[in-house]
Amino acid sequence: MDDFMRQGPLNDLGLVGRPSDENALVTMGDGGRPMVVNLRLDPANKAAMKAIGSLLGVDLPLKANFYVEGKGFEVHWLAPDEWMIVSGTGNGNDLVANIEKALTGVHHSAVNVSDNFAVITVEGEKARALLQKAIPLD
Repeated sequence: MDDFMRQGPLNDLGLVGRPSDENALVTMGDGGRPMVVNLRLDPANKAAMKAIGSLLGVDLPLKANFYVEGKGFEVHWLAPDEWMIVSGTGNGNDLVANIEKALTGVHHSAVNVSDNFAVITVEGEKARALLQKAIPLD
């Protein structure tokens, strides 16, 4: 049920199945749908932090704007009590169920937010120029 009606970000453009022009200066593609789970948890609860660390294979980062890599996961610090767990594979609902089991009786929040994210690949000689026009960041 996790994949029900999940579509790539480029589906509506009619690009699926169209061959790429080998002379194209820019090509776009569907980079897949990452698995993303948002986790809220009190970092002062050492037992809960240890349980999550065991589940993910890595301790949650406690330093602002850092991430760590675990057993097929990246764990990004979002706030003092909030993390984003990201993987290119896996099922967010399964991870949430495993978190719920590991944190039974502990005040926390674990939500599968995978449907909020998509990856679009942009490649080619003029890819940088395209991104510079479309994104107001350096």
